Amino acid sequence: MDKIASRAFPAFAIGFAAYYAPAYSFTGATSAFTWPLFTYFPEINEWRWGLVAGNDTIGPPMWWYGWIASAALVGLVCAIIASLLPERATEKLWASSIWIVPIAAFAFLWNWERVWFGL
Repeated sequence: MDKIASRAFPAFAIGFAAYYAPAYSFTGATSAFTWPLFTYFPEINEWRWGLVAGNDTIGPPMWWYGWIASAALVGLVCAIIASLLPERATEKLWASSIWIVPIAAFAFLWNWERVWFGL
């Protein structure tokens, strides 16, 4: 069991980070992509599937829960694929790329959000 977890967790982390960064950055009411799995409206305490824009009746949308759920599903798929691959193949893959995706996701989000800090 430990061998499977040690192979699956890095794949989950990479899949989660690789999905979450663009999902967070590119989702919007006029977005062509439906990144969140669902939308929550706290004003009316209602959940709706996919990307739903808010209005005066239902209030502002909250997409964060949908982004987390979508990223978790992508991470789970990556973990399942990694656990099905031969152990030797995943060892070489993780040794060379375990930090590449999280660092790239951080750099992407930092670049995207730096406008808030006047940079």
